[in-house]
Amino acid sequence: MFAKLGMPSLLTLAFLLFGMFFGSNLQAQALTAVAPNANNIKILANWKTSTESLQALEAEIASLDAILSSTGGTPALKMKYTIYAEAKTLLEGGLAVPVAATTAFYHYAPAPGTDGAVGSALNQSEWNLIYNNLISLLSV
Repeated sequence: MFAKLGMPSLLTLAFLLFGMFFGSNLQAQALTAVAPNANNIKILANWKTSTESLQALEAEIASLDAILSSTGGTPALKMKYTIYAEAKTLLEGGLAVPVAATTAFYHYAPAPGTDGAVGSALNQSEWNLIYNNLISLLSV
């Protein structure tokens, strides 16, 4: 049967199967990027417990609040405060530590792979610093 199809038909079939396999894989990856959960966040970190994370966030928020109230702060410092406060709220709402951290950050940060400076007072290095500090704060 396949001998009668000829080479162009076999190539078409191979491309079709290849496209179906990898196309569904890309679609599945896009869906997981929309709703982070503890199973699809692949950050290599040993996370603190929720209680330890809440304590760390509360201490850092109090420190940031003192700096902001005395100096006014930079846009990056204000954004760091906002993200940490949201992560704290999400943890108090029962989300797992990595989910709360990721959700809080990407609520404000530009989507991965985009230029952080577009439509933002922060540049990409400032966004990276906030993210890295948040992960360091909430990991052991």
